[in-house]
Amino acid sequence: MWITVKEAAIFLSIKEKTIYYLVNHGLIPHYRIGKLVRFNKDELENWMRSKKAGSMTTQVEKIVRSAYTSFYGRPDHLKKEVG
Repeated sequence: MWITVKEAAIFLSIKEKTIYYLVNHGLIPHYRIGKLVRFNKDELENWMRSKKAGSMTTQVEKIVRSAYTSFYGRPDHLKKEVG
């Protein structure tokens, strides 16, 4: 079943503006017909399932990893001293 941007926004419970952001950045499965954007409802359901949040342990590990990683992606304790 093909749905519009408005219908996709209602289906996913997000704003149409967010749908357009996801489309423009290639983050959501969609089809373009000229300037029109359409979605396959089954593909959106599968996409949502794939975005399901991980376990609490996984979330904590991500937070800990980010806390010990510098802005440049290196662990803070491995940064070179500038001097």
